[in-house]
Amino acid sequence: MKFNSIQCDKVTQINRIRQFRFMLPMICLLMMFSFVTIGQGETQPADNEKVKELNDKNEGKLKENNGGQDGSFSVGDVFPQGTVWLNTEYPLTFSSISRKIAVVVVTDINCLQCKQNVSELQEALQPNAAFQLIQIIKVNPSQTLSRQFLLQYIQQNAFTHPIGVVPDLSGFTSTVVNELPYFFTYEQSSTPSFAGGGIRGLEILYSKIEEIKNNKELISSCYFNQIKPNIENHWWADPFIETPTHIAIDDAQGLLFVNDAAHNRIVALDGAGNCVKIIGNLLPGFKDDYLQQSRFDHAGGMVFFKDKLYVADTYNHRLRQVDFSSERVSTLVGNGQLTYDQASVINTSRQPLGLPTDTEVWDNKLFVVSGATNQIFEVDVKSGEAELFVTIPASVKNSMMRVSATNLAASVKHLFVVMSDGTLWKIDHKKKITLVAETSDWKISAVAEWKGQMYACDSEKSVIGVLEKDSWKVIAGSGIKGDLNGEAETSSFNRPTDLVVYNSELIVCDNQNHLLRRLSSPKSGKVKNFNLIPSRELMGETAAHTFGEMVVMDTLFVGSKQSSIHVILDLGGFELVPDGRNEIDMDERITGVIIQDFIVTNDGFSFEISSVFQETDLYMEIYLTLSDPEHPGVFLIKRAYLVYPVFLTDDALQQQEILYSVNLLPY
Repeated sequence: MKFNSIQCDKVTQINRIRQFRFMLPMICLLMMFSFVTIGQGETQPADNEKVKELNDKNEGKLKENNGGQDGSFSVGDVFPQGTVWLNTEYPLTFSSISRKIAVVVVTDINCLQCKQNVSELQEALQPNAAFQLIQIIKVNPSQTLSRQFLLQYIQQNAFTHPIGVVPDLSGFTSTVVNELPYFFTYEQSSTPSFAGGGIRGLEILYSKIEEIKNNKELISSCYFNQIKPNIENHWWADPFIETPTHIAIDDAQGLLFVNDAAHNRIVALDGAGNCVKIIGNLLPGFKDDYLQQSRFDHAGGMVFFKDKLYVADTYNHRLRQVDFSSERVSTLVGNGQLTYDQASVINTSRQPLGLPTDTEVWDNKLFVVSGATNQIFEVDVKSGEAELFVTIPASVKNSMMRVSATNLAASVKHLFVVMSDGTLWKIDHKKKITLVAETSDWKISAVAEWKGQMYACDSEKSVIGVLEKDSWKVIAGSGIKGDLNGEAETSSFNRPTDLVVYNSELIVCDNQNHLLRRLSSPKSGKVKNFNLIPSRELMGETAAHTFGEMVVMDTLFVGSKQSSIHVILDLGGFELVPDGRNEIDMDERITGVIIQDFIVTNDGFSFEISSVFQETDLYMEIYLTLSDPEHPGVFLIKRAYLVYPVFLTDDALQQQEILYSVNLLPY
C-alpha cells in the first residue's frame, strides 16, 4: 500500500507501537530455545513485620504437614535454574510475586491426575485475584518436548496460569519432592507454608486455601492482579481433525471413529475419508443430548459394540453411550464425580467412576478402565452396572508420578493395559496379569493385534514396532519426529498415540502431526497418509471457540470521497478449498462500509469505505478453509477478527491495498 508522506508521518508512531506490541509474544516464544537463568539471590519481603510473623507460624505448620521433614527453612525456595517459561513475558521469580499468595504445582506432562488437578485449581483460584497459580513441569533431561507440543498442551487444556519447564527440582530446597503432582503454598514469601503431594496433598491444599481466604488481613495486603499469559490459550488455526488421540472401528459399516481431541468431538469417517457423522459440539463440558449437541470433556478411548459407540469421557468421569438409531448420547456408568477409592461394583450412573481413560470389547464383553483407581470393570450394557474384573498392579518403574492406566486393547487370548509410564500388562481369561517386554526401554502408548502379532507405538521414540521374543522391533519410523511418508527407515511420526486395524491396514493416530497414517503391510513398513475429504459438515459452521484470533490490520485512510480497499491474502503456500467456507462477515448495522461480494478468493476480497463511517476501528470476521498441497489430507479452518484502525484525512487515497498474512500455526 502506498501512502504520501503526510499520511506516513501521522501514523508511523502508532504503527511502530502496534508492531512492537505484537512482536512481544513471539520474542517470548523464542526464549524457549534458550535457558532462562533464575537468580539465586531471591529474598522474601522482610520489612513487613506482620508478614514475617505469618511466615514464622507457617514454618511450624509446614513441619507438621511435610511428612517428617525437619522444618528448617532458613533459605527460601527459588524456581530452578534453567526454568523455561512458556507463556509469560518475563521469567518469574519469588521476588516478582512477593505480594501474592502463590500456589505452585509440580507436574509431569504424562500425568493424568496432574492435568485434572491443575484444571480444577485454575477454576477455583481465578475468582480470587490475591492468589497466583503457577505450574512447574518436570521433564527428564533426555526427553525432547517441542515448542509446538508444549503450546498445544497449554491450549488444549485452556491453561491461563504461568507454566515453566524445569530439568530438575533443585530450587525447591524447603522439602523433598517425592511424588507428583506436588503442591506448595507461599504466603507472600519464598518459604512455603504448606507442601505435600498426591491425593492427600491435594486435600490438604484445598483446606489450606480456605484457611488463607479467611485471613482477611493477609488477603488485603496482597496485590490483586494475576499474571496474564502472553499467548492465546485457545485454538485459533484448526486442522479439521487436530491432535487425534484414539481410534475405533465399526467393521459392519466400514466406519472409522476418530477422537478429535482439540475440538472435543468424535468424527466418523468412511474408508474414502468422507465425514459421515459428528458427535460433540466442539465446546468442552458435559451434556447428554443429540449427537451434535452433546458435550465431552477430554474424551479418551472408544469402542464400537452392538451397534453403539462407547466413549470413556475422562474428565467427566463417565462412560458415555452413543446410540445411532436415536442419534443421542447418554451416560451408562459414572455420576460425574472423581474418586480414587477402589470399588468392587459401580451402580450405573449413580456412583462415581474416576478418570475413565479407555474402553474395549474382549470375549464379547465390554470393559472400561479407571485411571484413578487402576481398576478394570466389566460393564453390563443393558443395566449399566460395572463389576470389578481386575486391579492393575503398581508400576514397576521408579517414578514420582502417580501411574495411571491409559489404554486398553484386546487380542484373542489377552486383554492388554497400557500405563502412563509406558509399561504394558496382559491379562488372560483366568485374570492372570503379566508384564510384557519387561526389560524394554520402550514407552508404549498403544498396542493392537495385526496379522497374528502384537504391534505397538512408542510416543516418545515416535516409532511403530512389533513384539518379537519379548522385545520390540521397529518396523516404521526413523525415530526423528516428522511427517515423512515412504519406506520404513525414512518415514517419521510425531508422538503416535493409538493403533487400530481397519480394512486389513494398521491405522495410526499421529497426534502431533494432526494426521491419521496407515501401514498396508508389516513386511514393507511403508507409511502413507489416510487422507480426509473436506466437507461442510466436517469443517463446521462455527469455530472451535467463539472468539478466534484478533488481527490488527494496517490503517485505513478515509476522506470525503469513497475509498476502495483491496485486501491481499498471503496464504504461506496453502490454498483455499473451493467447497469450504471462505467468506468475510460484518455487522449489518455498520454504515459507511459497502461489501459487494462476501466470498473470499485466492485474490483476496474488497470493500468500500467513506467518511460516513465515523468509528475509530472497523471490525470484520474472516473464515477460510485452507489445504496444504505438500501434505494431502492436512487442512486448516481459519477464523479471525480483522481490526482496521481508521484515520480521517482530507487526502486519503481512493485506491488502497492491504496485505493480510494468515497465521498458519496449528495452535
